[in-house]
Amino acid sequence: MISLGGKAVLVGLVGNDDAATTLRDRLRHGEQITDALVTTAHRPTICKTRYIATHQQVVRADEDSRLPLQPEEAEALQRAIDARLT
Repeated sequence: MISLGGKAVLVGLVGNDDAATTLRDRLRHGEQITDALVTTAHRPTICKTRYIATHQQVVRADEDSRLPLQPEEAEALQRAIDARLT
């Protein structure tokens, strides 16, 4: 998509934690994806751990919150999306 002139925008919820800081740093150092992440105090950033054996993923463990999306989170996500639509 980017090679065709498109623009990638990453919108999603992240916690106020080290995983979010790492993700934002990686986005900042890349030039092809715009950071439109929304920080929330209600949940951690999703972390995925992949277990590899003989160059093949065997298992993936996800660390995530089971808390339903909060109204203020949904509103913040909608604002982030609306701000990037052109």
